[in-house]
Amino acid sequence: PTLRAAFVYDDTTIIRDNPLLRGWDALARVWSAPYWPSTGADVSGLYRPLHVALLALLWNAGGGAAWPFHLYAVALHAIVTVALWWLLRRGVGRFTAAIGALWFATHPLHVEAVASVANTAELLVVACTIAMTSLFVRRTSDDGEASSGVADWPTTIGCAALTAGALLSKESGLLALPIAALTAWGWRVPGVEHATHPLRGRARLWLAGGAALAITLLARSVVLGAPVTRVSIAAPGLDELAPAQRVAAMLSLWPRLARMIVWPGLLAPYYGPTILPSQRGAFAVVAALAALAIVALAF
Repeated sequence: PTLRAAFVYDDTTIIRDNPLLRGWDALARVWSAPYWPSTGADVSGLYRPLHVALLALLWNAGGGAAWPFHLYAVALHAIVTVALWWLLRRGVGRFTAAIGALWFATHPLHVEAVASVANTAELLVVACTIAMTSLFVRRTSDDGEASSGVADWPTTIGCAALTAGALLSKESGLLALPIAALTAWGWRVPGVEHATHPLRGRARLWLAGGAALAITLLARSVVLGAPVTRVSIAAPGLDELAPAQRVAAMLSLWPRLARMIVWPGLLAPYYGPTILPSQRGAFAVVAALAALAIVALAF
């Protein structure tokens, strides 16, 4: 149904009414401009030039029509879903991977990342993270032998490019490298008893990823004038709380977040919680203990 839709929510500001996208020279201009055009860097503190460059490409190629943007969003979601299935099937089998990919493809929380084209930056981050994970865990042959653990230069350059690409798509891309590394850390190659661990002997990867992060954060600081926003962008309900209170408030929401991750029955278009539990302290303690238990179980 999104293919028949107009621009919705943030699409109106980021795409429809954004003069930054006009003209093919926008493909170069977006790299020196903040993401949110109407408020400036001091308020939004957002820098997403790769995402905006793709939007500029679609605007100029499609004449500003909405349907090419929605087609792009649906196609990107399909590509990410197939990539997820391809990665999962190497570790858990095709059928189980298909169930996981189907769950990902139809999850209600992902509606906003597809229906609103401005939020396809989320899909770009996921694509970079999946690609980076595949670089970490890939094998050099098809005979069941694991990688020697020495990263070649194409893999190293690819890791750096994907790290930068994720962060240049959205701020959450800062976690792409750690999440890919965490996934690889727990990876096991089927049928291989003494495989070289995917994270060992990869100093080049860590140096390249770290350098890419440093360069990207420096570019962000140059364009925005500061590494982070100068004003609070905390959601209503959290903005009036002290930092420690915010942590406790968010930890108290873990049961609700768990239900949302599994399969939410009700969605709300808000950037933060509108209702916080009355017993925040108790819920926060239970959530912290659960987090420690999960970490201990992982190790």
